Amino acid sequence: VDGGDTAATNTYMSTLPQSPDTIDAIAALFSTLLNITLVQVLGYAMKRSQRLSQTALAGIGAFAGTVALPALLLRAVAALDFGQVDLSVCCSLLAGKLCLVGASLAVSSLTTLSTAQAGSLELRAGVLGLLMTNSDDLGLGLPVLGAIFPPQLVGMCFVLNSIQLMLLNPLLFVLLGVGKARHVPEGRTPLPTGEVVLHVLHSLTKNVVLLSVAAGLVYNLAIGGGTGASLPPSLDSLCRLLGQAFSPIVLFLSGASNVGAFTELSHLHSAATPLVAVLCKSLLLPVVVA
Repeated sequence: VDGGDTAATNTYMSTLPQSPDTIDAIAALFSTLLNITLVQVLGYAMKRSQRLSQTALAGIGAFAGTVALPALLLRAVAALDFGQVDLSVCCSLLAGKLCLVGASLAVSSLTTLSTAQAGSLELRAGVLGLLMTNSDDLGLGLPVLGAIFPPQLVGMCFVLNSIQLMLLNPLLFVLLGVGKARHVPEGRTPLPTGEVVLHVLHSLTKNVVLLSVAAGLVYNLAIGGGTGASLPPSLDSLCRLLGQAFSPIVLFLSGASNVGAFTELSHLHSAATPLVAVLCKSLLLPVVVA
């Protein structure tokens, strides 16, 4: 088909009436993206104008990570119908993120100098692995997906986030723990690797986010048989109220964290690690998942 026929076809298609559902979805998506941007701009403006101290931001972040997020995950995992979960998507994403962990080890081994202190490779690989595998599935993903997809597909956000929390993050935390244990001054004996692994895994049992996912899963299987079960009314309303605060707080903090970040990234040595993480996540992960 030549260019004239293509242009004519495009002109004709543009004159066809659009589906009301499509127009509503586009309008909802535009409204959601606008709200996300405005909340981030608000966070940036308040931090830039010094209306929020670093102590206040730390307190807000602590509330989001230890109260709002666990409440959101507990309620969502408890009510999740695992019969509607696409296991092929979960397995492919897990395989893709494991490849990213391998890529972080490869990149770290290539960029760590042979004269570097013991443990530097593991520390670099752990940090790079966290940057590559973690994503804002809930803070940014939930509002966007909720605007254009039905609830059963939005529920996949919680499944994928739980895979990251329960499987990948502990693996990378162990890697960081091993690196830190080996990163000791000369003359001191590092702790045995097995002892470090057990210590890291034990500390994870006190992580309220992991505990909320585990509690929601146990409740779901015990009460709902894997098809989902609502929490008791009083607890459900409390978790819904606290969980609703998570997304705007995360967006607000992401905007505040950008103050000064662009100046720092203008230096090539500071931009190298985020650039590698973005390239691997944007190129390698989609290839493996597809």
